[in-house]
Amino acid sequence: MKVGVFGGTFDPIHNGHLIMASFIHDEMKLDKILFLPSENPPHKTNKKITDEKIRAEMVDTAIKNDSRFDLSLIEHGGSEPDYTYNTMSKLCAANPQNEYYFIIGGDSLRSIESWYRFEELMQLIQFIVIDRISRDEKPLVDLVEKFKTWSKGIHYLNMPLIELSSTLIRTRVKEHKSIAYMTPNEVIEIIEKNGLYDE
Repeated sequence: MKVGVFGGTFDPIHNGHLIMASFIHDEMKLDKILFLPSENPPHKTNKKITDEKIRAEMVDTAIKNDSRFDLSLIEHGGSEPDYTYNTMSKLCAANPQNEYYFIIGGDSLRSIESWYRFEELMQLIQFIVIDRISRDEKPLVDLVEKFKTWSKGIHYLNMPLIELSSTLIRTRVKEHKSIAYMTPNEVIEIIEKNGLYDE
C-alpha cells in the first residue's frame, strides 16, 4: 500500500491542509494519507501549543468523512521530541508491506539537513515535496535533484497556492473575526467549545 504521511502541529487543522492532502492523494496515486499530529514537535519546544488531545480531536473531526484519510496518534504518549526518523522507523517496522511517502513543504526541504538523522531518514522512506509558498521553483527543483541521487526517492509536486494557515486562523479568533470557510464547521465548534486562541 502506498501511504502518504502528513505530519504537523495542526493547531488547528484547516481547509488548506485538506485540499493539499486531497491533491497529493490523487496526483501521487496514493492509497491512503495518514494525518499525524505531533505531540512534541522538536522545532516548537518553546511555543505554546494546544493540548494534543484537542488537536487530535480537531483532525479526527475534519477527516472522518473521507475514506482516503486516517488519523495516527503514533507520536502521542511520550515526553521526548517527536523526531521524524523515530516515528517513521516505528511505522516501517510495524507495517513492512507499506511504502511510505513523507509530505513536506519546500521550506522544510531547504532545512532538512538539520533534521535528526536526516540521511538515514531519506534512505528509509520516500518524500513528496510541495512548494506552496515561494513558487520559485528552480532552486527547489535543483535541491530535489541533489537529494534524488542518494535518497530512497523524492518527488516534486507543484500545486495551487493556498493562502491559508493555522497562524491566520489563530490570529482571527484572537481578534474576534470570522473563520468561516477556513476550517470545517465541526472544527470551529471545537475551537469555540474549548475557548481556543482567544488570548
